[in-house]
Order: sequence, then C-alpha cells, then structure tokens
Amino acid sequence: MRSQNVPLGTHIPDIEGCPGTITSAGMADIDEDARKALLGMRAQANIDHVATRAKRAAGEADACCYTWMEQCPGGRPLLDDRGQPQLAELVELGQAGQADTRDELPTELRQRLAQAWLADALIEHASIASFLRVRAELEAVGAPDQLLAACERAAVDEQRHAARCFELAARYGRACAPASSPQLAPRDGGLIRVAIDTFIEGCVGETVAAAGAQRAARGCTDPAVAQVLAEIADDESEHAALAWRTLAWAIAKHGAPVLLAVREVSEQLRPTGPIPTADPHAQALAEHGRLDPRAQAQLRHATWATIIDPMLAELQAG
Repeated sequence: MRSQNVPLGTHIPDIEGCPGTITSAGMADIDEDARKALLGMRAQANIDHVATRAKRAAGEADACCYTWMEQCPGGRPLLDDRGQPQLAELVELGQAGQADTRDELPTELRQRLAQAWLADALIEHASIASFLRVRAELEAVGAPDQLLAACERAAVDEQRHAARCFELAARYGRACAPASSPQLAPRDGGLIRVAIDTFIEGCVGETVAAAGAQRAARGCTDPAVAQVLAEIADDESEHAALAWRTLAWAIAKHGAPVLLAVREVSEQLRPTGPIPTADPHAQALAEHGRLDPRAQAQLRHATWATIIDPMLAELQAG
C-alpha cells in the first residue's frame, strides 16, 4: 500500500522513502468504508521492512508495505508517551510451510491471515515488556505484592501468546521472529498516572482483547487455531481482571481524584464511530479465527456496553 501526504510517526524510522508509521486519518487513497473502519479502530500502520524489501526485489521499485493494527488489539500494548505502540522489527526466517488446511487457500487470503497473525504476534511480544514496566510502576507507588506477582505471571503468558501467534503466521506462509524486545523506562506521574494507564491498556485493552479472542474462537473451524484463541482468551480475561483489581486498589488508596481522571479518559476512549460494512471475506476470515473490521467494531461497542461501562459504574458506586 502506497500512501502520500500521511501523518508521520517518529518512533519507527522511515525506510527508503516510506513513512515508518501512518495513520488512518491521513489515508487519501482508500474508500470511505475502509476509512471509517480504520478511524473507528483508532488504527495505525507500521512499516513492514521485510515485505517492503521483498516487493522491491520483485520489481516494485516504489512499494511500501504496512501492517495495520489497532492500538489495543490483543495483549497489553507497550505505549510510549505519545500513546503510540512500540513494536520489534521482524526478521524473516526463510520459506514457511504450507498452511495445514483441507483445501488450498487463495493466495490473497493466505497472505492476509499471515499478516494478521504477525501483527498479533508483535503486539503480544511487546506486551511482555509492557507488563514488566507495569510491575515497576506499581512497585513505585506501593502496590501490594499480589499485584506485582500477577504482572510477572502475565508477562510469561504474553511470551507464550507471542510464540503461538508467530507459529500461526508461519503456518499461513510468513515465518518471522522479532529482532529485539522493545523497552521503555517506567513512566512518572504517580498513582493517578498509573490508574489512567491501567484503564487504557488493561481495563479497556485487555477486556476487548479477551472478548475478541472468545468471539474469534467460537467462529473458527480450524481446531488448532481455535485452541490457540481459547488459550489466549482465558489468559487475557485474567489480565483484564488484574487491571480492574489494580484500578480498584488505586481508587481505594487515592479516592475520588483517581475515579474522576479515569472517567474523563473513558469519555475519550468510548467508541462512537460508525460500524463499517461487512468485509467480503468476513466468513473466510472467521473460519480461520479472524474478525473482519465490522465484527471488530461491533465487538468494541458491545464490550463497552456490557462490561466496561458497568464495571466503571460499579467502581463509582463502591
């Protein structure tokens, strides 16, 4: 995908004239339904160095390839001070095996599935560092040992999730590994900052991730993929519960200022964008454990209505 006049991110370097990061708001060459879907997801794309170089080697001299993703698609994101996710670069491992399916998949669908699992793998991989950073931040504000230990266990879970997602990407034709682990120093700001970050990354991010994995597992007809999704859903549910326990502890410790700050952030995060039209490949994606943009948007709206808003109301009432 080649795009001109797009907002540039600075956390991922440009590569041979391709912006390191682009966002849906700046895309001038996509149709309106796609734009609405991406805006509704607060989507951004990071440069795929391996795919870009491969395309150029094949003769497309000005090719720029990107991986589109939501800011909180799965796992706890590792966000910098500008709210941008930090991800490792990919290293190509060589020729991947054919997908283990009963029928040969169309090339476009196979590539789309491989890219989706790679995007998830990178986010899950970054979640390892995210939970270790969270542990340090919680320790700095005097959080109980139970919360610190739970963060350590969650980091181990995310390591397993990343490995499973990389395995599935290889199964669909893209055998890659992370070049390095992204690292960010603990953030300053005290208990209120910890509470806000916990709400954004954990209460929202992990809750939506768990619901998404559960829904994807139900629609998946591939037993191996469904098993991975079920395992991820169980773990992400535990991580979401950890985030809500952490937020409850912060409110109990510091009271109304924490709750007010989180309420203000929730108004900014609550999904309000339109629901996009169904993807023409929605059924095929679902059979392989992937939700199309319409299903993702519906899931976000439903998760806020049935879980996130009621949990906030319960914390406020308590």
